Amino acid sequence: MLRIRPVLRQTTLLRHMSSSNTPITDAINSRVKQEFTPVFFKVNNDSHKHAHHAAMRGSDNTIESHFRLTIVSDKFEGKSAPIRHRMVYKLFEEEMAQPNGLHALSLTTKTPKEWEALEKK
Repeated sequence: MLRIRPVLRQTTLLRHMSSSNTPITDAINSRVKQEFTPVFFKVNNDSHKHAHHAAMRGSDNTIESHFRLTIVSDKFEGKSAPIRHRMVYKLFEEEMAQPNGLHALSLTTKTPKEWEALEKK
């Protein structure tokens, strides 16, 4: 009997792994810019701060697992913080489900008006 192995669908992040030293950072940059067209966007890789945590023991991904994102976009207008965060998490739900994928995102999501008010303080 011939057994056919299912083809595993590669995520965008996994496809980038062979061509970049920072595939997850690259994918975050690309997806956030494409989806939110931010007026300000910053990615901080905080993975080194979490590599020793119990949840990361045995993981092959301690270099790109935890990120802090600041996104300022008109697309957040009229939306509460939880809805904004869900919008961002939706972009990476597949990668966050991977055992050695993206582990955590810390998010600051603001509209341009909110960001401007913070800058004036």
